[in-house]
Amino acid sequence: MTSYIYFVQARDDGPIKIGTTRSHPKKRLSHIQTGCPWPITLLGVIEGDVFREKEFHATLAPYRTNGEWFSPHAIVKDAIAQAIETGKTPIFDMPWAPRYSHPLHLWLCKNRIRAIEFAARIGVTTSLITSWYREDAWIGKEVAQAIYRETNGEITPNDFLFYMPEAAQ
Repeated sequence: MTSYIYFVQARDDGPIKIGTTRSHPKKRLSHIQTGCPWPITLLGVIEGDVFREKEFHATLAPYRTNGEWFSPHAIVKDAIAQAIETGKTPIFDMPWAPRYSHPLHLWLCKNRIRAIEFAARIGVTTSLITSWYREDAWIGKEVAQAIYRETNGEITPNDFLFYMPEAAQ
């Protein structure tokens, strides 16, 4: 029996679900729509089983928002477009494959800039940059301004706002 990997997006700019089904993808679409509060769109379908679906999930893990849902980031959309066009699971150029979902890390990967180079540009250590990826440290005003300048405004101070339970206590 043929199985399919489907790509469904909520709203025009909402999260993207990457799932698998043995039934007709349009039938699966109606089930997803029943549980989703926004209109959904089928972006595409390729043949593939649950193991291949897991490859997609692993490849795009930094962009996962919840379960089988992923951020509509350009990298996710490009990977889906590539899969639909070629029928193959996308493979990142490994030295630049994102490991964290932090916007700064994704920006550095997209622009092929190593953390050590970027750290030197803004006057911090590489380990501090890594702690931002893991949301283990706060960012100072001067450093936030330097990052904003170095990224031409693509990374803003708001990208570093997160809840730190230890700090709230």
